[in-house]
Amino acid sequence: MLDRKHQLSTGMCAALHAGAVRFHMWDNANVMDVRGMAGAVAEPAHRAMVDEVLRDFETKVLPDAWKLRRGVLQNDANDQNIIVKVGGVGGGGGLPVATPVGVIDFGDIVVSWRVNDIAIAIAYFMLGKTDPVQPGRFRPPCHRHAAEPSFVEFHGIL
Repeated sequence: MLDRKHQLSTGMCAALHAGAVRFHMWDNANVMDVRGMAGAVAEPAHRAMVDEVLRDFETKVLPDAWKLRRGVLQNDANDQNIIVKVGGVGGGGGLPVATPVGVIDFGDIVVSWRVNDIAIAIAYFMLGKTDPVQPGRFRPPCHRHAAEPSFVEFHGIL
């Protein structure tokens, strides 16, 4: 899946459309713009989480943001937007094998930090997990594509 995401992202970088260069609230690079809306979170515990995430972003991401490569992002990698080809039977109870072959839904397309496409896919993957940030539970991709720096260097940002 992550390799397909890389192929899509690489192809989209070569096809820059003026409509992708815009301010978009769903662009992770603009997360600090929601700080003014944090007061709408009524539950104190939830508000504290929002404040903590914003502080972390400000102190851990923004200082190194200038290092992040930019490109055209699909910006909404989730299981509803992945086209798969089903064929054959895999292990684990004889379930069919689904191979990702494409992505749909380009309504959130934007030029931003390329690592955001991976971060968004990871966030969707983590939804509904009991303890999604348990140490050792998730490891970001560690391989290197010939024309792309390794995402390992951005592990702290992810």
